[in-house]
Amino acid sequence: MYDTLWAYISGSSLKFNMIGWPIAIGAEGPEELTHSAIQSFVLDSRYAEGKTDRERLREAIKMWHPDKFNQRLAGRIDEEDRIMVKDGVDAVSQVLNNLLTTPGGSP
Repeated sequence: MYDTLWAYISGSSLKFNMIGWPIAIGAEGPEELTHSAIQSFVLDSRYAEGKTDRERLREAIKMWHPDKFNQRLAGRIDEEDRIMVKDGVDAVSQVLNNLLTTPGGSP
């Protein structure tokens, strides 16, 4: 579902819930982008594809870095959802950086 959402959003105006947030189920708001939900998804061994946790975290950090995200998608975010999306991207970026720098991945 995660990859499918990213493929789908490639050409349309984006609402918050259309973005392929790095959690197991879709999100309706930034409050659903919790540390545990992001950690469980990003570090799920079913999606490892031979990569270490650290490698997967680094890839996710690049993808969800606010500047990189804005370069790719900011112009396509629906005006009504801009603040929510910004808050969501900031939350994801913070969690991913915490996971990379904190032993054991806990906040």
